Amino acid sequence: MLRVLSGLNALWIRGQAVAGNEGLLDNVAVITSCIDNPPMAITRLPGNQLLLTWPLSGLCHQLTGSASLGAVQWTTNLPILYRTTTNGINEVSLPPSATSQFFRLIRTD
Repeated sequence: MLRVLSGLNALWIRGQAVAGNEGLLDNVAVITSCIDNPPMAITRLPGNQLLLTWPLSGLCHQLTGSASLGAVQWTTNLPILYRTTTNGINEVSLPPSATSQFFRLIRTD
């Protein structure tokens, strides 16, 4: 968590106080701004699976894929095996593919 918070230049905490929980917030959301062009790393895992990672500060970006760089049809419908966030890093694992695949992050806000 500290790794994620250290890169913030602004932080807003939003929550709702609940009666009886004096000094505590319930339903807290941490809101941050999204970075432009987050770096994405691709690592081959055992079994030829792919691990794609990018910083959590790229929260307004969505992973897309295509079979061709010249394609006008990038898709968000990827065969994701698992998705998690660890130490401020988004991690997505994809199964092996018999064809070339290209990936990018697109801004969604």
